[in-house]
Formats: sequence, C-alpha cells, structure tokens
Amino acid sequence: MVSTENPKEKETTPKEPSKEKSKQRTIKKELALSADRHRADFSENGGRQEMMLVNTGEKKVAVKIRSSNNKMYRVDPVYMFVDQGQAQLLVINRMPGGPAKDDKLVVEYVHVDAQTTAKECFPKGFKVEGQFKIVLHTYSRDEEAAMRVTTPGATGKDQSGKEESGKTPGTKLVMSREIC
Repeated sequence: MVSTENPKEKETTPKEPSKEKSKQRTIKKELALSADRHRADFSENGGRQEMMLVNTGEKKVAVKIRSSNNKMYRVDPVYMFVDQGQAQLLVINRMPGGPAKDDKLVVEYVHVDAQTTAKECFPKGFKVEGQFKIVLHTYSRDEEAAMRVTTPGATGKDQSGKEESGKTPGTKLVMSREIC
C-alpha cells in the first residue's frame, strides 16, 4: 500500500505543544524555606526530634506547621517567623503508644513584609506560597530490635563507667538519618 500523504506537509506540521508544556511543568520553583532533613524517626514509646528550618529566600517568611496526626505529635512552635538567611528550631514530640506507622508534617510558608503575628498570616482559605513535607516514621519494636547492631568492644557502660539501663552489653541502637 502506498501512502498518499505529502512528505512536505508532514515536515511543516508543528510539534505537539502539549509535550513541550509538560516539560515546563516538571521544572520546580526553588523553595525559600527548607529543613535540615525531611525525615524524623521515633519509637512506639515516643520521643523528641529537633530540626532546623532555614530561610534561603530573599524575604522574611511566616511559617505554619500542620500535622497528619495531632493525637500523637506535638510541634513547637506551630507558627513562627524566619528572617532572610536565618534559621529557627522546630521541635517535634511523639506521644507514647499508638501504632507504628508513617505520618507527616506539612510546613507551609508565605512571604511577609509587615509586622504581625505569624498566626495572623494564615487566615482560613489563604493560599500559601510554598510548602514541603517532613515524614514522621514510627518504628515498631521488631524494627527497633533489627536496628540493634552488635558492636565489638562495646561494654554497655556509659562514659562514667556505670551500666547503661535497658541496654544489652555489646549492642548499640543505630538510627538512620535518611533524607527523602
């Protein structure tokens, strides 16, 4: 079978613009706020993690922290300002109990000029300028046992020579600081 299409017409047909647009959509805007890590690990018994939020942008930002599980996690502060080129401490506390599962924090921010309280920068229905997630991983007792690694020469004693409570001599708890 012979094609009846004119080859010159095929060459002059413009390429599909949808492919070019999809390439443009994949380019991400640089965030003005970032965290020193995007994952925090906790035991089922609870715990505390600290991380730094850093403003890498050119303006002061107001920050709001949202949690997927307010029953198990407390953050301090929930609202804050981070000046240009500065960092602020974020403390995450997990309450004891509850199932071992992954939850998340959503860190939202807006650029601000005027002095107000950080909470006033986030009225209901307000559109944020940027956001990112922090994974809150709770490991089970089985996972905790698997993370204990035998270390040669470990004595199970602290620096003063006293027995460390709850630790088996020769083992050490190894936590991952994986960045997502």
